[in-house]
Amino acid sequence: MNRDAIRTRAFAEPEPGTTGIGAAAKAATNWLFSEVLPLWAVGWNGSWQALADNGLDFMLDHHLRSDGLMRFKTEVDGAPHDDSVDNYDQAFAIFALAHAYAVNRDPRFPLVALAILAALRRERAHPLGGFLEAIPGRAPLLSNPHMHLFEAALAWLDVAPTKEWRELAQEIGVLCQTRFIDSATGALREYFQGEWAPRAGEEGQIIEPGHQFEWAWLLARWRDHGGDVDLSVIRGLYAAADANGVDRTRSLALGELWMDGSVKDAGARMWPQTE
Repeated sequence: MNRDAIRTRAFAEPEPGTTGIGAAAKAATNWLFSEVLPLWAVGWNGSWQALADNGLDFMLDHHLRSDGLMRFKTEVDGAPHDDSVDNYDQAFAIFALAHAYAVNRDPRFPLVALAILAALRRERAHPLGGFLEAIPGRAPLLSNPHMHLFEAALAWLDVAPTKEWRELAQEIGVLCQTRFIDSATGALREYFQGEWAPRAGEEGQIIEPGHQFEWAWLLARWRDHGGDVDLSVIRGLYAAADANGVDRTRSLALGELWMDGSVKDAGARMWPQTE
């Protein structure tokens, strides 16, 4: 099936009896599982674990720096290409190791994940919670890498809970509720000054609907793990995204809004829909 056919089928009229965000979710789910994922070999019964293990071994052999953090890029042969460190990459390495550990219980994975976390705390801990983007610290600080670190901590709490992952989830859950979320609107900002104050100018006014939805989901998961989360915060995030961040004509989450709810970017890329 060609891309145009997939797109047409993906955004066909919702089934009778489904409306609003529920209809959008159902349409997206049908498209993802009926049209897209079969093209990506989901459900393939081949040597998936060997391929996954090969990828993990490559990451651990070539991306892991001597300080315990993951380098940004390597060459195909594993030689370092860009030795810089991005918090986003650290989050996804920790997240991947949790899911890999759930499958094969490789004893290396929790040790490496905890070592990455320890290195982040040693090299980039922010005195008010969370992590700096670089050493020496530079603005803006970003909420997005913290969202994925939160997600990674929760993944480890599901498969091998330890105090380190609970402490990380607690720290980010508090930071989200006290710093990231605007108390007046219930929306979550993306960019911050060095003291976790909203970034000056336009950057400090940007919100992303996809991130509002994902933070709401993650806070709900943390609450299920015993985290201290007020349900009104979760509902506020969802409402802020749903009110202005969903194109009702296309049933798609938009790219970016301004803090006042007006649209900054009406694009609808794949990742806001998955979030």
